[in-house]
Amino acid sequence: MRQGKAQGLNGIKVIRLETAVKEDILFFVPEPKSPHGNDITPSGGYNIIGGKLSPTVTAYDGEKIEGYSR
Repeated sequence: MRQGKAQGLNGIKVIRLETAVKEDILFFVPEPKSPHGNDITPSGGYNIIGGKLSPTVTAYDGEKIEGYSR
């Protein structure tokens, strides 16, 4: 991230969501209505998202996500 992008909030430097998205630090992915849980496998390799109102589960392979590290 480029210098000077963090802002002060109650004496703590924070990165706003809009800035994180513009700087390619944060990515949003669509999920079914009302995601209810987000679990990471013990190895840290997979991120599992479960829906509350949708009977679906999505699994993301961390190795395929740019910038992902265990």
